[in-house]
Amino acid sequence: MRVVNMHEAKSQLSKLVEEVLAGEEIIIAFGDYENEIYIPPDFDETDEEIIALFEGKK
Repeated sequence: MRVVNMHEAKSQLSKLVEEVLAGEEIIIAFGDYENEIYIPPDFDETDEEIIALFEGKK
């Protein structure tokens, strides 16, 4: 996994997209928000109720 800053992401977006499509994991970091944003451990988990709502199920 590689971390790039916003400037690098803006100036090399096409190259970064190619790398991601080839399987590379890249994080675009926003340095101004360091220690100001909390991402909970279950961030990537999707609630079954929310999935049902998107699929039109009740």
